[in-house]
This record gives sequence, structure tokens and C-alpha cells, in this order.
Amino acid sequence: SATTLSGGVASVSLTGLNDETHAVSVAYTSANGIASASITTSTLTVAQVAQTISFTAPTSPVTFGALPISLTATGGASGNAVVFSVLSGPGTISAGKLTVTGAGTIQVAANQAGNTDYAAATQVTQSVVVNKAAPVVTVQSSANPVSLQGSIPFTATVSSAVESPT
Repeated sequence: SATTLSGGVASVSLTGLNDETHAVSVAYTSANGIASASITTSTLTVAQVAQTISFTAPTSPVTFGALPISLTATGGASGNAVVFSVLSGPGTISAGKLTVTGAGTIQVAANQAGNTDYAAATQVTQSVVVNKAAPVVTVQSSANPVSLQGSIPFTATVSSAVESPT
């Protein structure tokens, strides 16, 4: 800390204080014929610095079966990573990527912890709407051309990009 006195006003600069309450005491010792002042104690409260998260909205809507979606967010100055989680809906998160596990709406949260100097950031959420995957239906006949009034067997195949329909 450094103290300067100018025009009867003392200025003090305090550095390295952590986020708690500190007692600050001031005393003036006589100089040049000016009377000494008694010790005065006051409190100084240092609060943690707030930090915020900027969470880029993921692609939405997507179709069930889509590739994993990269999640992007930046946090405050605490140096702690922004951590993603699924609050609700058909999805999982691994290594910053959202994997869709079904149709519906996925609610994703971004959080960042604090430390001694920075408070935890307020949680930010984003939603991803997941549409059902459309099945593919194909029909084939076994005989072509067909004679008049002959029977023709047909085969229908139903498939999906994500699973075999039942």
C-alpha cells in the first residue's frame, strides 16, 4: 500500500485484497506543529467480480439422426472452463458436443464456476428442437412385365437413417 497526504487529505492505495471484509485503521502522527489524530478503524468489503457467459445458440431445429452438434460458449475471467449439461430432453453431452438421442426439445445449460476473485457465472440455457426422422418406403414388384390377370407379388421395405422401424 502507498499513502500520500495532500491538503489535509490522506489517500491510500490497497492492493492484493481478497473478497472478504477487511479492517482499515488510520492514525496521524503530529508533524510541523499539527496535533496528532487518534486511530480510526473502518471496514472495507471487497466483493467477488461478476462474470458472464456468452453461449452461442446451437443449430435448431435438427432431425433425429443428425451428427453431434458442437457447443460454443465463452466465460468470464476466472479461467475456469464453461461446462455444458443437458437439463432436459433426448440428448447427451461429451467433449463439448451434443448428441441427439431422440425427437423432442433438448434444454442445454452452460455454467462456469468462480474462484477466490470471481463469482460463479449465472447459468445460461439454449434449446434445440429435434424433429422425427422420416422413414423411407420403397415398393417393388417381383415380375415385370405382367400377363393380363396374373398375380403380382409386391415387396415393401421401410427403412430409416437412424434405426429399423417396426
